[in-house]
Amino acid sequence: MLVLHCHADQILFSHLPKVAIKIIDKSKLDKANLEKVLREVEVMKLLDQPNIIKLYQVMMTKNMIYIVSEYAPCGEIFGKTINQL
Repeated sequence: MLVLHCHADQILFSHLPKVAIKIIDKSKLDKANLEKVLREVEVMKLLDQPNIIKLYQVMMTKNMIYIVSEYAPCGEIFGKTINQL
């Protein structure tokens, strides 16, 4: 799965909160993984809890999915948790 992570940190937008943008190439996903991504998005839309990354917006084109969420400056905790086991 091809996923790019970036954050908006331009001087023109310095007064706005930083966001993370996950860019997913749908053409690189098989049907099962595409369904998993779409299910994750639907679950994230339902969540409103201070300890969970907030989902701001999802945009989809024919070939791409763009997920805009709250920026976590320390990165994903999942990888850190797995590496500590």
